[in-house]
Amino acid sequence: MRPSGILIIEFEDSGCVHFKLFSQVQVTFQYTISAYDQNLESSLTIFGEKGTFKIGGQYMNEVIACHAENCKIPEFQDIPAANQYPGFQGSASGHHWVYQEFIEILRGNSPKVSSVIDAMHSVKLIEEIYKLRI
Repeated sequence: MRPSGILIIEFEDSGCVHFKLFSQVQVTFQYTISAYDQNLESSLTIFGEKGTFKIGGQYMNEVIACHAENCKIPEFQDIPAANQYPGFQGSASGHHWVYQEFIEILRGNSPKVSSVIDAMHSVKLIEEIYKLRI
């Protein structure tokens, strides 16, 4: 029996999406949340005609590749420790910065980082991906 007030939402624990942006840039997005016991890896790789850049590592805290003309490897500062949960270690803890920024926006102390229109584009992309599911 499900306790009152708890909403259970089914969602995929892994997937892959490949698409082209309007600028004809090809994007491949792969994800999973089913890594056993700990966060395995997070990464972002950009392949361009004039270079390649990849950040990765267990908490997306390492420059893995920086191969381009005049490319300087950035240094990460103040990398937060991983979230500690009962029985496992989770992703890097940085969510408190997002919450703090949101509070400052509501107080009028910070410009909005993104607009409602930006958020709607993200939701629209997710909806379009779901329409293409096989």
